[in-house]
Amino acid sequence: MFEPQEKADFHMNDSVTEDSVAVDAKRILLRYGVPVAILGDIGEADRIELAREVSRTAVPDRGDRLKELLVEKGYLGPEVLEAPKRKKRRKKKK
Repeated sequence: MFEPQEKADFHMNDSVTEDSVAVDAKRILLRYGVPVAILGDIGEADRIELAREVSRTAVPDRGDRLKELLVEKGYLGPEVLEAPKRKKRRKKKK
């Protein structure tokens, strides 16, 4: 007869899940403008917290909100918020 395996075998390991969440948080932060040099200074718990907060923000406002959060937590200086936004240039076709 078939004997069911233990319940734990059917679920992902907690450490694998935590790693996945941490990796996703890192991707979200990079996507919305965290400088790579600063990302290394942000602890895993803060990364996850910041990514969750940014995910709850409207898409067009996520980059600005992330900068605000980084300033609030002390990862960036307040001058970052005062800097003018750079316009992205399109490459001209030859």
